[in-house]
Amino acid sequence: MKIKFSKYQGCGNDFIIINNLDNSIKLSKNQIKNLCDRHYGIGADGLILAERHDGDYYMNYYNSDGSLAEMCGNGMRCTAHFISENTETEDQFIINSLSGRHKITLGKMINVSLPRESYDYKEIGLKSKNLSSQFKENNKLYSINYVSMGNPHGVIVLNNLNEISDKTIEELTQNNNLLNGTNINLVKVIDKNNIEVRTCERGDGFTLACGTGACASAVITNKIGLTSKIINVLTPGGCLTVDLTGNEILLSGPVKKVFNGEVDI
Repeated sequence: MKIKFSKYQGCGNDFIIINNLDNSIKLSKNQIKNLCDRHYGIGADGLILAERHDGDYYMNYYNSDGSLAEMCGNGMRCTAHFISENTETEDQFIINSLSGRHKITLGKMINVSLPRESYDYKEIGLKSKNLSSQFKENNKLYSINYVSMGNPHGVIVLNNLNEISDKTIEELTQNNNLLNGTNINLVKVIDKNNIEVRTCERGDGFTLACGTGACASAVITNKIGLTSKIINVLTPGGCLTVDLTGNEILLSGPVKKVFNGEVDI
């Protein structure tokens, strides 16, 4: 069977988006994994089925390993662009997801609102109420602060983003203190309004950017007094902006459609 798709990226965080507004397409975990494979498939950090559920547009998001994820900030922004190109929408509309309903604002940058962060240990997926943990590498002690942005995140503030090995970080995404693992964000504070972030995502590994990771990093650094409430997040793939001034968190950044295609599954 042939299906049409669009390839999108937001700050290098790339996605396969498939029009499933009639809810007719069902993909297996293995099919999703194969489509996201960068050697044998299209290649992407994740696959999105753009759907309609109960009258709302809906982002059905899968990691590149085929696992279902609760939320993806950059994926949501790319889905918004896709929907605006394939349907008649206003400049503001709602996209639903496993993590809830999100307000979209279209413009030069595409903005998505997220509910305020949660420190509920059950929502984060922690086995205990302790919202931080520690680990050692090269006899140095590091701390991870956990938060939920609709999906679980751990934030590690560092002086050098490369001082912890990638292998250790990848192992931390499956930390035994968490029921289903977590996304890990390495954060370097440049000044009150700018941070640098590298994110290792569950089911994906290191990505060029992570929208919810940018939000989690902004939230934690603001909470511990290192940053202000409007923060530029510099990722390997580009710059995102996180606004913490309102009742919701606003994530802003660029989106680009890379190409359209058709593939056999």
